Amino acid sequence: MTPKSTQRTNEQWLEELRLDGAAGASAQHALRELVAGAVRKATSSRGALDEATLDDLVQVASMHVLDHLDRFEGRSRFTTWAFAVAVRAAFSELRKSTYRSTGGELSTSGAGELESETPGPTRWAEQGEIVEIMHRVIADDLTERQRKAILGELSGASQEELLAELGINRNALYKLVHDARKKLKQGLGAAGICDDQVRGAFDL
Repeated sequence: MTPKSTQRTNEQWLEELRLDGAAGASAQHALRELVAGAVRKATSSRGALDEATLDDLVQVASMHVLDHLDRFEGRSRFTTWAFAVAVRAAFSELRKSTYRSTGGELSTSGAGELESETPGPTRWAEQGEIVEIMHRVIADDLTERQRKAILGELSGASQEELLAELGINRNALYKLVHDARKKLKQGLGAAGICDDQVRGAFDL
């Protein structure tokens, strides 16, 4: 029996997505469902996109993943990599659609937006892409204690609060945060996001 999408190994995903017939169709359907969830979540902060636009984004993103299977290097879970690739493709398509809808011209308000402190469309897309990848890495690749440590740090919790919540000493907390940051960096790197891109997107 074909494994459920959550049970497929990296090797099974790659093998089944390349198959013809019912097995290949089943794997591609499972991939599309996963991509749809990732794309909807990643684009939710843009406001309500109509179903036709969302369906187009999911289709483009799913095909992009299938067309780039050879680029998966196995340094993360296949689903983590696929989510990242799909979200990047969706945001890229969204930017292209916005560009086409304006006739390839920047309006005066658009130019002002790029000059203001509020992120413009391109910056917003880059930030959303990076945050989505981080969410996936945190959910899929970190241990429970690493998740608590890094999410606490990102939310602004003090070291004393984290020590009390986790019931550990400072050295153990340092190691948890260090290891979590390392996995985040590896996850971003596997998705093609370098340190300079992160710093540029968030003005770090």
